[in-house]
Amino acid sequence: MKKRRQIEAINGEFRLPEPIVHRIQSFLTAREAARTTILSKSWRSAWLTRPNLDLDVDDVGGDKFSEFTKKTIQRYEQSNLKIESLRLCIGSEGSGVLANDLIMGALKIGATHLDVRNSHRRIVLSQEVFEAENLVELSLEEWRIDDLGFDRKVRCSKLESLNLRSVTINSEMISIIASCCPLIWKLSLCDLIPFGSDNVYYSFLGDLSTKFPLLKDLTLDGCCNTQEISCRSLERLNFVSACHMLSVKFDVPSIRKFRFETQNNEIPSLSFVSAPREWESDAFILDRYGSLSVSWFRRLNKFLTELSLSRISLTLEIVLSKSCEYEVGDIQCLPKPKVENLTIRRMTQLSGLDYFALFHGVFQICRPKLITVGCESSFGHVMRNDLVCKTLARGLDNKCMYDLHDLEEVNVHCYDKDDGAWQPMPLKSLLNPSVSPTPIRKIRFQLKWKP
Repeated sequence: MKKRRQIEAINGEFRLPEPIVHRIQSFLTAREAARTTILSKSWRSAWLTRPNLDLDVDDVGGDKFSEFTKKTIQRYEQSNLKIESLRLCIGSEGSGVLANDLIMGALKIGATHLDVRNSHRRIVLSQEVFEAENLVELSLEEWRIDDLGFDRKVRCSKLESLNLRSVTINSEMISIIASCCPLIWKLSLCDLIPFGSDNVYYSFLGDLSTKFPLLKDLTLDGCCNTQEISCRSLERLNFVSACHMLSVKFDVPSIRKFRFETQNNEIPSLSFVSAPREWESDAFILDRYGSLSVSWFRRLNKFLTELSLSRISLTLEIVLSKSCEYEVGDIQCLPKPKVENLTIRRMTQLSGLDYFALFHGVFQICRPKLITVGCESSFGHVMRNDLVCKTLARGLDNKCMYDLHDLEEVNVHCYDKDDGAWQPMPLKSLLNPSVSPTPIRKIRFQLKWKP
């Protein structure tokens, strides 16, 4: 491999070392990096020898893409230059041969990191990719991975990061990859698609410590039949709940950050067999065209109670199909876990009574320390003034009202876009329209509760 040269000053012009130029170009998009070639010959030379290839059909154009990419790989081969990574975005269904040729060409000139995306799941990934012994990171989107042939084996034993999104694959192939890549510390499986009427099974998630003893970071999205996740080394878990998922058990004694998301009107039951003393949970719950019922509040309360040993951040986004119907007595006397941050957003279709029912119910099932309310419409202004402010103001005056007997203090902050900071303001000033902030400004309430 040719030694990458340092760019020296010529005619009084100060020139950066080539590795630094490469570093700068790596933070730019492919199109932006290409534009740096007009700065000087040295920047153009650096771009032509960059170790991180970014080939996007949208940047080059469909007609020229094939010729441009082939010449790029050929130039590196002829110059005996090595690369570190390839990011490839390809569009048409008929470009499967080109895509696989570019991938294999990149592997031959030293690529250890591959990020390959296309728009057609029918394109079959070359099985030679899994025979690349020096492959460290593999990210695939919208591909089809067929079963290995009789003479093929997974040899990428150095693989540390695997990301499969919208990939067509069967369970057996996933198991083979898992058994042959023990160094994986980052794993992401999102919206995997089975062959035909088969299902993708995730039973191996119940024993990740054996399959991936070094696993630290796990992302799961759309894994419908997941029932248990067990991994003693796992520190970060991003979990997007699939449809009809009723319950999931977690055995993650080293967890530090747990992010949960559900967008299907269902709040599954979570149970943690083991967890550390200090960890954070971030939950996003979207209820679209459902209703705030007794069962909904009870499920949310149970969900938060299971997370109560962590520092909880909760985001609620509610779109109701009908008005709230629940009896306060049915959700009273429930445990009230502490929520560090509660964010309410995008609920512009709720009536004033629905807002009241939502916040009244929330105060029955948890104790938020910080409430952030932000709406995009002027109706959100009404919600902030007439609901949250009045609820908290009256709650301070009458501790029995709204079951806020343990509320000691409320502080209000308004976000100032000009300063980029939260500014304090009196709670009761929000009830005065003449001094109340504009509708689009974000408001947060800091609540202090009795121990």
